[in-house]
Amino acid sequence: MLEVKPKAGLAAASKQGRDKGKQYIIIKVIDKDFALVSDGETRPLAKPKRKRIKHLKLTDVAYENIENKLNGADKKKLYDTEIKRALKLYKEGIDKSNKE
Repeated sequence: MLEVKPKAGLAAASKQGRDKGKQYIIIKVIDKDFALVSDGETRPLAKPKRKRIKHLKLTDVAYENIENKLNGADKKKLYDTEIKRALKLYKEGIDKSNKE
């Protein structure tokens, strides 16, 4: 099995805590143990959640447009609505694959 490394723009789900099962997008990897995550609603970009990486279920779904905006490669600003839209599309993709 291929191990996914945490990086900005990667979709992840919480495995532990009162937010267990909640979908997030990684905003920034702080160090080898912690990352900042956002869902665009309860955890907006202005106030991301600090989460242990070992408490995140990392996916192989990465949003390059979000990653580019976070890393400064794209000079445009990232908005909470883009995070919400990406998570909605990700969740719809999961639901479709489970029904098939």
